Amino acid sequence: MYTNWEEQALDSLTAIKWYPVTVVVDYLNSLRRYLINTPGKISDSYIPMLGSGIREETDMQVLPAKKNQRFPPNTFYICEAIGSWGLKLDNIALLTNIMINTNRLERKYPNINSPGDLEDRAFTLMHNLMRMIQDRTHFINRSKFEARYNLSWTTSHAHAELNNVSIDNHILTIKEEANTNGSGSNTPTANSSMTNSDQRYCSVSQESTAPTIDLTQE
Repeated sequence: MYTNWEEQALDSLTAIKWYPVTVVVDYLNSLRRYLINTPGKISDSYIPMLGSGIREETDMQVLPAKKNQRFPPNTFYICEAIGSWGLKLDNIALLTNIMINTNRLERKYPNINSPGDLEDRAFTLMHNLMRMIQDRTHFINRSKFEARYNLSWTTSHAHAELNNVSIDNHILTIKEEANTNGSGSNTPTANSSMTNSDQRYCSVSQESTAPTIDLTQE
C-alpha cells in the first residue's frame, strides 16, 4: 500500500483521465485509416473515438493506482493534465465532431472554412501526436509516478510487521513505567529479601525474650 497516499491528496487525481500509450496509438491509427478510406459522409456511428472500441471507457481512463493498488509496473501512461496532451486530444475530438456536424463551421474556427480544412488539420495534429509518442513526451510509468508524487510503497506483510513492532514497543514502555512507579522505588526493602521461615523465626524470637533477673541482689 502507499503509506502516504492521503498526505499527497491523490484521490483528487481520480477525476483526471489517464490513457495507456498503446491505446492512444491505436486510436490515432484507427482515426487516420477511417478518414483516408471513408468515401462518403463521416458517420458518428463509425468514426473512432478515444476510449471506445478497445476496452470499457471507465476502465481505461481512471488513475491506474490507488492507496492499495500500486501503479502498473510495465505500462506507460499519458495523463491529460501533464504537458499538452489534454489540449491536443481535445482538439482532435473537436475536429472529428465538426466533421460529423458540419453546421458547426458557421462558428468560424481559425483557418478552417471547409470539411477539407478539417481533415487537413486533423492529419497535421495526428502526426504531431505521433511524434510526441515517438519522443516519449511526458510518458508516466511507475517510477516516474511515484517520484512525481513522492509516494512510498510497502507490502501489506511489511506494513503489518511494522505495526506489530510499534505495538510491542508501546506495551514494553507501559510495563517499564508501571514497574518504576508502582512502589515508588525499584529498591527492595530489607524484609522483602527474607524468606517466610526467616520472618517467622524473628517473630518468635522477639516474643520469647524475657527480662533478665540479677541473682546477686538480695
